[in-house]
Amino acid sequence: LVAFLAESSSSAALLSDVVPPGEANAYEFQSVDIVQMLEELKDKFRDQVTALEKEEMERRHAYERLVQDTASQTAAAENEIQKKSKGAAENKQSSADASAQLVTVTSIRDADQKFLDDLDTTCNSKSTDFDARQKLRGEEIQALEKAIETISTDVAAKAEK
Repeated sequence: LVAFLAESSSSAALLSDVVPPGEANAYEFQSVDIVQMLEELKDKFRDQVTALEKEEMERRHAYERLVQDTASQTAAAENEIQKKSKGAAENKQSSADASAQLVTVTSIRDADQKFLDDLDTTCNSKSTDFDARQKLRGEEIQALEKAIETISTDVAAKAEK
């Protein structure tokens, strides 16, 4: 209170109005200055209360925004975690499906390769057999031609006789 009085202009006026000791002065109502000083204090305190309430509201609003931002960031992070977990599960399932499909395709390919190898062996065998039969038929045709020639020369020789 003393510090405030030192700052206040009305307090300086109060102190200057003090009558030096030994002089008699008629009674003057000095409560007006005190009432005025108290009203100024009341106005100053109200202004301070208003400023503090405004500051508190601003801080509360900032806190509420921070809480809301944190909640939305948390929800977004949980949503991302859920999406990534779902994606990881889908990828794991896709991997398992692909592995199963690989096993199936590999077994089919192996069976097809065995069939192809057997077919190649059969075709080579038949080709060799065909070539052998062609050679045999060629030899048979030559033998028949010799036989026909021999018979024709024998028949012609008997006919001349």
